[in-house]
Formats: sequence, structure tokens, C-alpha cells
Amino acid sequence: MGIDYESRGAMLPPQVNISERGYVPTTLQTFRVRLPCTGSRSAEILVTMQLNISAPDRMHKDVRLTFKRNKICLKGLSTIVTHNDTARLAGDANRSTGGVLFAAGGCAAAALALLAGAAAAGTLYKRGNKARHHDSIQ
Repeated sequence: MGIDYESRGAMLPPQVNISERGYVPTTLQTFRVRLPCTGSRSAEILVTMQLNISAPDRMHKDVRLTFKRNKICLKGLSTIVTHNDTARLAGDANRSTGGVLFAAGGCAAAALALLAGAAAAGTLYKRGNKARHHDSIQ
């Protein structure tokens, strides 16, 4: 893993809560990258993060993932964090599930609205088709 950036005094080095080298986890995990602004000047900083994943054997190809982000730092606004977070498993009980429940409820409501719309369209189609068929018999 590597992070390239050109801070020009507006940003401190990125803080990552995982090691730069190691094995890819076999279970779902999250990690955090912090891009702390110093607050000493305003700047837009291009940050490029590269993750290189080497295959254990030569039958598989190595993978290089590149993530780019523009970080905007404003003069007088510092985002320096003093505490250290550790990586958490995705199923950690300390995390809030409110967002997941909200998204699930939204999906369910959208599905019900789609079904109701399809049922209404089908009913109107059948009525119109029946009326046209009845007119053609007379």
C-alpha cells in the first residue's frame, strides 16, 4: 500500500489504521484513511492511494488498485485527529445499524410501490383491451 500526495503545507501525512504490508484478510473488514488538514492554508490536494495485491502463485495475476481523491483544505480549518481508531469487523456490535435499516425500509417501500404500479397498469391494460375487444364484436 502506498499513498502519494503533494500537500504544499496544507495537509499532514495521511493516517491509515492498517499496516502497509501484510496479508489480505479472508473476512470482511473495514479500514480508515484520514487526510488531516493543517489549517495553515487553503489548497486542493490530489491524493492517490495504491493497493498492490500479490497472488500467492504465478497462475493468478497480481492486482493493483488505484484510488484517487481530491482533498480540499481550508485556511483556518484544521481536521487533525488525536485519537487512534483500529480496524473493525463489518459485523461489529458497536456499530449502528440505523443506516442499514433505513436503506432496507426504503428498498421495501420502492418494491411495494413498483408492484402497486405494475398491478394498476395491468388492470388498466386489461380493461382497455376488453373494451376494444367488445367494440370489435358489435
